[in-house]
Amino acid sequence: MPSLRAATAFRSTRPLSAIATRPALHAKDVAAMKADFERRATAPFKKLKIPGRAVLHSEKLPAAVKKALGQKREAAADASWETISVKKATLAGHSVFIVHYDDLDDGNMDAEKVRIFTATGTLIAHGSCFDGMGGFTW
Repeated sequence: MPSLRAATAFRSTRPLSAIATRPALHAKDVAAMKADFERRATAPFKKLKIPGRAVLHSEKLPAAVKKALGQKREAAADASWETISVKKATLAGHSVFIVHYDDLDDGNMDAEKVRIFTATGTLIAHGSCFDGMGGFTW
């Protein structure tokens, strides 16, 4: 059993970044989060029901999430998103931010897209639904 002095010395030599970082997500964690999102948010022929609570103050968001909020243009459709929102949720036991894009200005009111970020701002998944009959895909 290490002494209190040895434990204190060890603690003080560790960089803060090593203490504050969380372990990396594994592929099985991401798959579980995607499955949890699909179970809670999708239904055939319906708009996505995004889980979580709305984030009202964007200054508290990680930089990558703020950047995603500012990206209104959808290059694949040559149009812009009319509504962009962000929610903080828990998927498969992990805290995440979900950026939800809704309704393209080219008349496609069925189009939706989501980007899922970790609590630290790392993009872990994105999916979309451009046609109600086609359903949501990752």
